[in-house]
Amino acid sequence: MLVDEINIRLVILGVGSVGKTSIVKSFLDQEIPRMYIPTIGSSIARKEFMLKNIAIKVNIWDIGGQKSFNPLNPVFFTNVDTAFLVFDLSQPKETLPGLEIDYLANLSKYTDVCIAFVIGNKLDLISTKEN
Repeated sequence: MLVDEINIRLVILGVGSVGKTSIVKSFLDQEIPRMYIPTIGSSIARKEFMLKNIAIKVNIWDIGGQKSFNPLNPVFFTNVDTAFLVFDLSQPKETLPGLEIDYLANLSKYTDVCIAFVIGNKLDLISTKEN
């Protein structure tokens, strides 16, 4: 018997080509694309879990990071429960600074309570050579 249902709105944010879509595909047990194709606007997916008698439904908004696709549209930041702020570990100087300035600021502006995680992606692209 189903006792309760929890709906979570999760947004995946970051500049273009940091691997947001690959994180979503991995989370959904789908094949990760080999070729980079930018997300235009947003892509929405859903993952459902059962925890005892509680249905947990995660609505995942993968937001395109290119400025030309308007990733700072207020609709992407409204009523967000959880946010993954993604940057590229192989290019931190180019992909990390905007997370606080653009994305975290907008989450604070449009959402009352949001749990935000900063996620470094593409660890496999960092050289492991010892100096």
